[in-house]
Amino acid sequence: MRCEIKTEYELPMCLDNFCTPMEITLPPDFILRDIEVNSSASPLSHLCSISVIFGSEIVYDGPIGKQGFIMQITEMEPRADYPLKFMASCAALHNLVGEPIEPIKVVIRGYEMMDEETPFEESFTSAWE
Repeated sequence: MRCEIKTEYELPMCLDNFCTPMEITLPPDFILRDIEVNSSASPLSHLCSISVIFGSEIVYDGPIGKQGFIMQITEMEPRADYPLKFMASCAALHNLVGEPIEPIKVVIRGYEMMDEETPFEESFTSAWE
């Protein structure tokens, strides 16, 4: 049985040239399905850029866009040593505007396979009777 998982993170915008990426370590049994970059709450995000890195490979490095985007993945197999890294940069815009830039949301979707034959605890079901 597949257990769908959706996790949201807030990714702050880097406002200088030195930026530490946000790193997300996936659980060992997690199968990645897609990554959504949601920038709808950040009105100036289309002037910013983002880098998405799997392990040591950059898979996207470009503009965020007004609403963001979704990277669909054809079921990436679980790998415990394969962290996801995100880095959103708005340094050029910050120099012009001089105000803080709203963070964007990163949504990770995927699933884990669960054993269907694992019974629920008796105490859980009896608590609802």
